[in-house]
Amino acid sequence: MNNRSKFRDRLLLASLAHVAENGWVESAFTAGAVKLGGEKVLIQRFFPGGPRELAIHFSDWADRRMEKTLLQEDLGALKLRKRVLLAMRVRFQGLAQYRDAVRSSISFFMLPQNAFFGISCMFTTVDKIWYTVGDESTDFSYYTKRAILAGLASAATLYWLNDRSDGFKDTWNFIDR
Repeated sequence: MNNRSKFRDRLLLASLAHVAENGWVESAFTAGAVKLGGEKVLIQRFFPGGPRELAIHFSDWADRRMEKTLLQEDLGALKLRKRVLLAMRVRFQGLAQYRDAVRSSISFFMLPQNAFFGISCMFTTVDKIWYTVGDESTDFSYYTKRAILAGLASAATLYWLNDRSDGFKDTWNFIDR
């Protein structure tokens, strides 16, 4: 990972607490930049697309963390279904401390001008899950697997956002069902 990518990640993480409070707005990112000792110019330099670009980067960041964790697991010992469920669980665990930012992301990507980008982030996530767990399909099942997982991931995300059980036990049961 190059220095630009590392800094983009740092700026994202510095901004997430403010995103949780204010949403995906310019002031949240300005506060994140100030926290890093910079100015608003950092946002324009590293995220010229503004809040939308940073929200997309948040999804990408979560996907990269999920993939990195999964690649450290012995996925070959698990059946494909269990690998997919593990991937979803790993992604949720990696986002646990940022649940309010995830909630804000959903609202942000539901806006008509951002809907395409939200759908794109969802597709990228489910595609990364399938490739990371070893799916190499190129036939019609490529599309059906991703469509089914997108539905499951969407429902599981909404369930997870409202789960108050210890260690998200209810969410893991929901996903297993």
